[in-house]
Amino acid sequence: MSSQSTIERGSPVTGHRRRRDRVLTRFAGVLVATGAMVATAFVVASPAGASVAAPTATISGWAATAPLSTARARHTATRLADGRVLVAGGVSSKAVLSSSEVYDPGTGTWQAAADLPVAVADAAAVTLPDGTVLVAGGAGTATELYNPATNVWTVGPPMPEPTYSTTFAATLPNGHIFVLGDIAAEYNPANRTWRALGAAPAMTRPSNNDTTMLASGDVVTLRAMEYSCCMPGAPMTGPSVYHWATDTWTTLPVPPVNPGDRNVTVAALPNGNVMLGGGVLNYLWFPQSAGTVMEVDPTTGSWTIDAGTLYSGDVLVSLPNGSILATGGSSTADVDHVYSPTARTWADVPGRNSDHATLTPLANGTVLAAGGYSDRNYDSSYVVLQNQAAIFTPTPTSTPPPATHHIGDLDNATAASSLRKWQPRVTATVLDATGRAVSGATVSATFTSHKGTLTCVTATNGTCTLGGFSLGRSTLSTVLRVTNVAKASSTYASIANSDPDGDSNGTTITVKRT
Repeated sequence: MSSQSTIERGSPVTGHRRRRDRVLTRFAGVLVATGAMVATAFVVASPAGASVAAPTATISGWAATAPLSTARARHTATRLADGRVLVAGGVSSKAVLSSSEVYDPGTGTWQAAADLPVAVADAAAVTLPDGTVLVAGGAGTATELYNPATNVWTVGPPMPEPTYSTTFAATLPNGHIFVLGDIAAEYNPANRTWRALGAAPAMTRPSNNDTTMLASGDVVTLRAMEYSCCMPGAPMTGPSVYHWATDTWTTLPVPPVNPGDRNVTVAALPNGNVMLGGGVLNYLWFPQSAGTVMEVDPTTGSWTIDAGTLYSGDVLVSLPNGSILATGGSSTADVDHVYSPTARTWADVPGRNSDHATLTPLANGTVLAAGGYSDRNYDSSYVVLQNQAAIFTPTPTSTPPPATHHIGDLDNATAASSLRKWQPRVTATVLDATGRAVSGATVSATFTSHKGTLTCVTATNGTCTLGGFSLGRSTLSTVLRVTNVAKASSTYASIANSDPDGDSNGTTITVKRT
């Protein structure tokens, strides 16, 4: 049984306390941990002990595993090279913790590990290429290194500048460690040196789970977004992107809908986009869930509104199977949500009454949740710090069908090139199976009055134009036929060609002289 105790909330903002899960995500071999901030008072009694047998009960649809030896929140959780999970630091009822423990997924048990040299909360932890673990951020310039083979912690080299906010860390493609708190820095494990990243925007709004790493190694963060002064604040700038290869930053366009002026979380999608959700509109004493889920293409800056709404404080977690788990939000119902990027739909799943837990993807595709708070409803009188742990198993997914694309529209136009000649032109629109524009597709076509094949490449809106050659005035019309549409990692499904205007069948169109 987990051990936990409670007291009445003592903070003046406890009626609207922040509801956030800390998240550890893994993208392309990268481990990322972020911290959390607390706006409530609590007490807890925790048992001592090391290895505990795993119970077989379930927690609201999550399968319970052995509890932590020490109840904690705002801690780090890091998957080690051997598949075990290191949990370190955090807060108890009265102090910042220096204790750490290791979870073994094979036995479902926890084992006490050595204490950190410096107690820390709101830090980030990442497994280095040599298997050691770096803990940084959350408490000035201090860093710490853990050797799993020897169960020994050592003090690491200090960061170039102090950071006191919730921290994000990830391994860059070059093996260096990107760390983002209210400052941005890079750690080189080979020579144990740090450098401050220049030209970084001001990280004025650090929050939990507001940063993610893309498969390319670039990093997308919300913590430099600027908002208007009033409640709720409206975004005046978009997310920031750190381009690791050039050591530069860019700013994306403003979201089309206010995602919330606090508690917005992000997750990387398999298509390379970044999803935003779970935000709160801060109406002073009456905060409201922003609800809207959207995604942004970090390359083009284009935004898309996705289906579904989320609870305020829901945290987005990229699952190993490519889907997105939304969990830990504030609601009267204990429900989580899973998003299918293929179907572009959300499904409700039984929730787990916990927030501020760490969520660590395991090697077998499941997710370990550890620690945090129970009682996720705003109207409750108590906050409960817990040592519970549970395993989330995503619904098995069948192999997704291969990506396809087709012609979604053909529009004709003409232009006079001289008194005796005219030019036929056809604009082709390429869509994927879900109806979204496909950029970078090469459209090949022939005209009945022109020798050879013409090609064009679609822009970000999925369109490109064919034609531009001249015909004599005696030629009254010409017929374009699409012969192929090529796109890497996608198959041309000509049978799906269509035209909503009805002026073609999606494959051929007649262009008449005007």
